[in-house]
Amino acid sequence: MLGHSVLEIVLLIVVLGVMVFYILEMLSGRRKKEAQYDERQILARNKAYKVSFIFLVLYCNVCAVLAGVPIKWASVPVMFFIGVFGSVTVFVTICIINDAYSESFPGCKYRQDKPYNSLLFTFSYVILSVLWFFSKGGHVLTDGVLNENTMYIIFAVMFFVIFIAQVIKKLKERAAVDE
Repeated sequence: MLGHSVLEIVLLIVVLGVMVFYILEMLSGRRKKEAQYDERQILARNKAYKVSFIFLVLYCNVCAVLAGVPIKWASVPVMFFIGVFGSVTVFVTICIINDAYSESFPGCKYRQDKPYNSLLFTFSYVILSVLWFFSKGGHVLTDGVLNENTMYIIFAVMFFVIFIAQVIKKLKERAAVDE
């Protein structure tokens, strides 16, 4: 039991450290200008908002129908978590694919200086989520129903989808530069 407590404390310190580093990086003097999106990016973001909202509405309707029948597949917090973060994952993935996720700063070298910060952050969060899951015992079912431990794996899968979208986008950008 003590090993789990130490692992949880270490993971918490690592997660807090990454969050503090990321916040300090964002608040550093490099980002003094406000984010500027061009018209194409604004339209793509609006489309992504609509698609993620439709995903959330459809998901809520499916959960409501399943609640009406005697099929209990997940606890209420897990269902809520999947819906909200699933729609966020849909939004972010569509924005990355349509090149509307990162804002443009005219004359700013921030994106060129550290192009792989978001990839590193996303991948490290996937690893930390999986480790946190195993520190909680690694059980996903309680009486045949998905329990709260499932959220760590679901979060890791959602971040992995975002990571894959980022990698595909980077590879497409590199191929376009090489041509």
